[in-house]
Amino acid sequence: MLSVIRLLSIDELLLQMVDAQAALIEEMENLLDVAETLVVEKELRVTRSLLELPV
Repeated sequence: MLSVIRLLSIDELLLQMVDAQAALIEEMENLLDVAETLVVEKELRVTRSLLELPV
């Protein structure tokens, strides 16, 4: 049985690249959101601990 090889057009390849880049950007945005949340929480903990120091 012969398999049929379909060559992708340049337009199809470019569209696949754009889709992959969009997915990568979305994933990076998600990771940056998580990092920002972690930083904000850390800042709150540090601020709280400084405010609770005995004088």
